[in-house]
Amino acid sequence: MYKAYINGRPLYIPGDELAIIREPVIKQALNDAGSFEFIVPDVNPEYENLEVRTSVVQVIKDNKEIFYGEINEIEKKIDKEKQVCAIGEMAFLFDTIQPQAVYQDKTPRQLLDSWIMIHNSKVDDKKKFYTGIVSVSGSNENISVNTNNETTLDCIREILCDRTHGYLRIRKNNGKRYLDLVDLKNYGKICEQPVRFGNNLLDYLENVSGSDIATACIPRGGRLEERAIEGMDAYTDITSVNEGKNYILLSEAVEQYGWICKVIDFEDIFIPSILKSKGEEWLASVQYENIALEVTAIDLSLLNSSLDSWELGDSVRAVAEPFGLDRYFPVNEKEIHLQNPEADSMKLGTTIKRGYVGQTQENKEYIKNELNKVHQTSSFLQSAIDNASQMLTGDKGGYKITEYDGNNRFLRELYMDAMNKEDAVNVMQIGPKGIGLSTQGVNGPYDDAWILGLGLNAKYIIAGTIKTEALSTEYRQTVTKEIEEAEKNAKKYAESTTETSINAMEDRISLKVSEEISYVMHDYCLNGKFDEDLSNWYVSNSTYVKIHYSNLGTCARFTGGSINAYLSQNWNLKKGKYKVRFKATSESGYQTTAIVRCEFNNEINRTPEGKLESGVWNQFEYEFYVPQDGVKYLFFYNDSPGSPIWITDVQVLGGYEEYNEAQIKVLGDSISSMVSKDDVGSYVGQYYDRVITAFNDDSRYIQITAGEIAVYDDGAELSNKRASFDESGINFWRDGYNLGYIGASSLRINNYYKGLVFNLETWGKFMAWGYLENPSDNYYNMMLYFFTKANISDNPYPGIYLGHDMYANGYTISLDSEGRTWTVGYSNGAGICTRDTFWIQSGNEDTIAQFDNSEIILVRDTYANVVGTPSDERLKENIFDSKINALQILSELEFREFDWIESKEHEQLGLVAQEVEQIEPELVKENSEGIKYINPTRLLWYCAKSIQQLSHMMTPNEAEKPVKKYYKGKKFTVDEKKEWIAERKENNRPIKGKTHKLKVPVEHKGGMKYE
Repeated sequence: MYKAYINGRPLYIPGDELAIIREPVIKQALNDAGSFEFIVPDVNPEYENLEVRTSVVQVIKDNKEIFYGEINEIEKKIDKEKQVCAIGEMAFLFDTIQPQAVYQDKTPRQLLDSWIMIHNSKVDDKKKFYTGIVSVSGSNENISVNTNNETTLDCIREILCDRTHGYLRIRKNNGKRYLDLVDLKNYGKICEQPVRFGNNLLDYLENVSGSDIATACIPRGGRLEERAIEGMDAYTDITSVNEGKNYILLSEAVEQYGWICKVIDFEDIFIPSILKSKGEEWLASVQYENIALEVTAIDLSLLNSSLDSWELGDSVRAVAEPFGLDRYFPVNEKEIHLQNPEADSMKLGTTIKRGYVGQTQENKEYIKNELNKVHQTSSFLQSAIDNASQMLTGDKGGYKITEYDGNNRFLRELYMDAMNKEDAVNVMQIGPKGIGLSTQGVNGPYDDAWILGLGLNAKYIIAGTIKTEALSTEYRQTVTKEIEEAEKNAKKYAESTTETSINAMEDRISLKVSEEISYVMHDYCLNGKFDEDLSNWYVSNSTYVKIHYSNLGTCARFTGGSINAYLSQNWNLKKGKYKVRFKATSESGYQTTAIVRCEFNNEINRTPEGKLESGVWNQFEYEFYVPQDGVKYLFFYNDSPGSPIWITDVQVLGGYEEYNEAQIKVLGDSISSMVSKDDVGSYVGQYYDRVITAFNDDSRYIQITAGEIAVYDDGAELSNKRASFDESGINFWRDGYNLGYIGASSLRINNYYKGLVFNLETWGKFMAWGYLENPSDNYYNMMLYFFTKANISDNPYPGIYLGHDMYANGYTISLDSEGRTWTVGYSNGAGICTRDTFWIQSGNEDTIAQFDNSEIILVRDTYANVVGTPSDERLKENIFDSKINALQILSELEFREFDWIESKEHEQLGLVAQEVEQIEPELVKENSEGIKYINPTRLLWYCAKSIQQLSHMMTPNEAEKPVKKYYKGKKFTVDEKKEWIAERKENNRPIKGKTHKLKVPVEHKGGMKYE
């Protein structure tokens, strides 16, 4: 469900009658700010609050923010509706200018740090960024650039993104906005929800023409020494492993598009079986790498929260079998229709970055080929380069700079004996045409060490001259023979990898081959024995598929009530061979009909009829081949209606090489290791005094030192330290200061008693307990505070403050250290109890009242308003003589004698409320339970009036004498009375008393002290 907020207030809530918008659409793209467009009707409460460049709009999907940006444009339409366009928060970087400056030999992170620092100095806090993860090609290489009043966003995109082939990703953590610069492979996740034709794929368009697609290919391997035809080179082919055919084809594609064949070169492959698999991979997947798809598809995660939603940068599997499409594409553009998900669309494929738009495909291919030649040459001639580097820079190494031209095309790499190229004397230059050496500085002249197409200068290999082509061919053929022999000895499902290196020795070039062979298979299936019930399994219908506990063990039982009910798991698997193995049985009487249907990677196998013998487990095993990487599904069905079946011991077996990939790099005084699986990786750096752990999708670090484990944010410096765990407990840090810790302790007065303490250090000024009310809030509501000093946050005194109502729920709150005075709660009220004397004091600690077990002592004047009625003239207005004939009314009352029903108590004199009500209704009231009662205060005034009347009747002469009384309106006006009442209320407010601080001795980690 989508929700939208403006400045934290609801703008759009589905189902709300007022918080409504129309036609909301979010547009997103890699390295672009994105936009959110919508129409606001005038009934929306926020209609008048929309302001350009001031209002901030946020869109939430299932408690996750998918858009945050500033309103950029508002257009008021004729029907009073407002058309609104908001631009994403990346556009904040477009608001600042980078001044003219020269940056020499800076890494991508250093440049990003500098530009973000300048940006942050010009904007408000809500528009600030912080440098996040920098994980791109050449992250540690130096770049020299100039800025000349470009916007910050242009500098980052057109310099950093283009040169490093990186992508910008905004990530938020703990209220901070981080800007990451990452490779596409590290940007998003591999989404397990595919785009599938006939399911959620509604329509798609390709950007390829017929000339771009091949329906068949001829894989051509490495060049051979022997030639079948005189004067023509011979190459490794696949005829020996492909029924005598040198080509591979896609049958369905040939039927649809016709025969379109291409020759694909694999110069480094000499084994026919490997060459064939490479050709199959190219035909089915690689040739589609430059395709971009415009896809209209329904995001099924809106209907099923267990499915991954498609996010920008994710790798999504697109399947359209009628069109021959089945591969993973990155999401580079996305359009989200909040109220019409059927119209959602994506663009899948490689993104063309800024700065490359004007280049033709031929130019890009040329540069790519030239660079490949340089890097291949560098690999095979590493000995020569190492030798030359040794001559130039000696044992201590040197410095490296990579240079590009104005169009961001590779120019050269410089290896030097000085940090700045202007100061260098010995320089080695590697360019698209070869390698040159200079001993007179960067401007040369250069001695050609190796020239493309001509060969290697012999003097740079001390032992003599070796022609590179001869070396390459002989070496590769030697490796080929070793691999073929290894394959013969390996088990059926073992695979081998070969790593080749050329090491430069003092006077020779040596070749080294390392082989890595695995004979062990990994089981990908989780909870295959159903020991944890049906966890890790998806059950389509729990009525027909259930966990079952039998004398044979725990298993999954299919009742036989439906052949469509299934049990499934899925994994992200590498290309290769896999086995699915499981045990099954039938219930008594169903052996001849029970059948299990097993589906894996869209291939179906069924157990033979009559093979599910009841009462014993029967093991079945099927082999499958996965032609390409991706998410693969395993399904189990009951293919025999009405016949119950049991399944257990499910295994999905594959090679360990595909399961895990790791690399370790040894540096001078440290060991760094990187372990990755798919797009997720972790890093460990080991030094002599510490160990650092990090992940490729987060800027936090974990550092382990002697006796401490510490967590850092954005760098392992003291200022970035956030928490640590040591012998004292968990310590918390901010800005380089230790604020406090949670740990074990003991009482100072009795070390025997241990406990848990929450301590503040000198720099910690408060403790608080809070909660987040709304996902969009950027603050917590505090429920309980403790301040060490006054006036830290408008607190007049140090101490504990409540930020919310507190309920004792009938439990005692003790008011003294020995529990002799306490609060007590009843079902209809509360009280304060004491075993001794209880005092009520004023703000200056003067006693007002004292209570003990035998008496109440009142020290001050007491006003018992609860038993009397206020009658002060200053509280009244409209004062006139009463005309009520109270004597007549009282004379008509019937006084009765009666018994109470419940208490059986006899009353000799009393009144009945209903009878009194018939005579004078004012004297009778009715409570919430419907019981009538006589108002004693009103009855008292009637009695007083009757006495007055009787007095006038008995002494008429006395009644005529004048009586002194107040004259209405002469002493006080109405305004004077109201002012007097307000003054009394203000003076009667309760006075806040002093706060007393309790000191409890505890054992501090640094010694004994009072907290």
